[in-house]
Amino acid sequence: MKLGIFAITLGGCELSLRLKKELGVEVSQVDLYLPKKFARAEEAAKPFNSLRAVVEENFFRYDGLVFIMATGIVVRLIGTCLENKRKDPAVVVLDEAGCNVISLLSGHIGGANRLTEMIAEKISARSIVTTATDIRSKPAFDLIAKELNCVLRPFKNLKYANSALVDERRINIYTDFEPEMLKASIKEKTGFNFQEEAINFVDISNERGKGVEELISQREEESFVVIFSNRNLEVDENCLQLVPRNLVVGLGSKKGVKNSEVRAAVNAALKKLGMLEESVRRYATIDLKEEEIGIIDFVEETGRPLDIIERSTIRKSEIEFNESEFVRKKIGVGGACEPAAILAGKNGDLILEKTALNGVTVAVAKENFIL
Repeated sequence: MKLGIFAITLGGCELSLRLKKELGVEVSQVDLYLPKKFARAEEAAKPFNSLRAVVEENFFRYDGLVFIMATGIVVRLIGTCLENKRKDPAVVVLDEAGCNVISLLSGHIGGANRLTEMIAEKISARSIVTTATDIRSKPAFDLIAKELNCVLRPFKNLKYANSALVDERRINIYTDFEPEMLKASIKEKTGFNFQEEAINFVDISNERGKGVEELISQREEESFVVIFSNRNLEVDENCLQLVPRNLVVGLGSKKGVKNSEVRAAVNAALKKLGMLEESVRRYATIDLKEEEIGIIDFVEETGRPLDIIERSTIRKSEIEFNESEFVRKKIGVGGACEPAAILAGKNGDLILEKTALNGVTVAVAKENFIL
């Protein structure tokens, strides 16, 4: 986690130095922004003349922003910077005496609540968190999604899901993953214990096609539904899907393939699986294709990483995949997309063997996201 700490008074500057020292082992980077009159070179602080200008310039450069000043000042400062709760960084406010630590913005997805608790513990301050689910010790679904690396779909239904929790409505959780393992994973990563909640878990791993949607439609009228699944399902306003990002897509192609051809092949593969594009965690290809513009451009557009798997790694590996002697003679290994998908993942199983469309080959591996 990268943090920017902002202070405006002498007392605040002194506290910022203490925070940097205390948090140094917990976060990857801590930068201090102090007024020019207080910033000293030996403190490696970034001096500023205008607080508003430096905040606007750096608002999205950090995972979290910590302000040591009055809350009202911070509210007025960040108002013009805000975009949405999926993108905004965590914002935490402290008084200069270090008595109170306030989670102001992006408590769950941005991590402000956890950052608040961490800082409060480090400096023996009072932690102030106001999100309803936390106050009532309920398992907020946006925090669960963050910790399990899931995408919320549709995002606008998150507020209905968390409201259902707080209002103690009946909640049915439909999952493609073994319910007890899912409960254990959630407890381990978030501290929430679903065993103590009035929530019903339903295993839908054996349901196929429209059967899942029909099963969900039979729920109690007043209940809310949460689905843990990679599948492309129809959801209404009383339903929230958490889509695990646990698919690895392996790619191969002819030389000079177009971006659009790669996209079409990937979309066709995911449609064949009945799975959502949001499920893809990363893409992979072999070193022979690391400069293939069509593949590179497509992956950049998705915002996912592209892993390059060396052919020497494939030759040394003991993984099983469909090998072709013809392909081996051309590129030195018996396949491209299948071994790339398997080796780029974490203990993944191949769920779609090589498919081909317009000179692009695609294979998909699925990781166990609740490990």
